[in-house]
Amino acid sequence: MKGTSAPETIRTIVKEAGITGLWRGIAPLAMREGMFAPSYLVIYPFIKHLIQDATDNEGIAITAGAIVTGATIAGLTHPLDTIKTRLQEDYSIKGIRDAIDSLRNEIDEKTNKKSGLRSLYKGVTARGTRAIIAIPLISITYEYLTDKAKTYTEELT
Repeated sequence: MKGTSAPETIRTIVKEAGITGLWRGIAPLAMREGMFAPSYLVIYPFIKHLIQDATDNEGIAITAGAIVTGATIAGLTHPLDTIKTRLQEDYSIKGIRDAIDSLRNEIDEKTNKKSGLRSLYKGVTARGTRAIIAIPLISITYEYLTDKAKTYTEELT
């Protein structure tokens, strides 16, 4: 479906997989996001404070904390992202277990060896790089909004 418009992509998915095809992969997506957001809210402040205490530099602490957090969370949640993608790209796959087996079989055929859990980390470098770039932007926004909310709350009291 490369190069098609969003409406055309939707029509193609509905034609090939039915209306439920639009929600293929929603379970692993929800699980991934359910792990990602809470992990970010716990790991980032912890790492940021460790670095800030060591360097006494808030800018470095925010950036380094975000990079470490992004890489950690990308590694933790990537298997669910891989399963989601596999479900969305191959309509013959019926569920999460089939997605894992399909991925493992594909990698085993290409490498002539058993890949096991490593098959769930296919593409982790690209996703980790994207997270390492995006999380600092999210963190800067988070810090700014947190500061504004704190200031606003203090003004109210």
